[in-house]
Amino acid sequence: GAAQRTEAILNRMEGMAANASSGSSSGAANGQHDLHVKPDTSCYNVVIKAWSRSPEFEAAERAESVLRRMQQIHISGQNRTVQPNVISYTSVLHAWAKSKK
Repeated sequence: GAAQRTEAILNRMEGMAANASSGSSSGAANGQHDLHVKPDTSCYNVVIKAWSRSPEFEAAERAESVLRRMQQIHISGQNRTVQPNVISYTSVLHAWAKSKK
C-alpha cells in the first residue's frame, strides 16, 4: 500500500544520503550523480502519517518503528535535521488509537 511505498522512498533517501556522506557514488561510473538528498523531520513525519492512516494490521507498530528510528538518528547526531516533534508523536498516538490490537 501507500505506507510501504512512502517508507521505501524514505529508505532510498537514507541510502543516498549515506552514499553522499561516505563519498561513494553508485552511479558515478555511468555518468550519473547521486542527488544529495538528506531526509529531514518532515520526510519521516510523512511516513509516520502514512502508517497512521493505513488499514494494515501492523500499521501502528510500523509508525512507532519509524518514530524510534527518528529518535535514534537524532540521539546519535547522525542527521541534525531529524528530530521527532509533536506531529511525529501525535501521528503515532493516532495509529495506536485506531489499531485493532
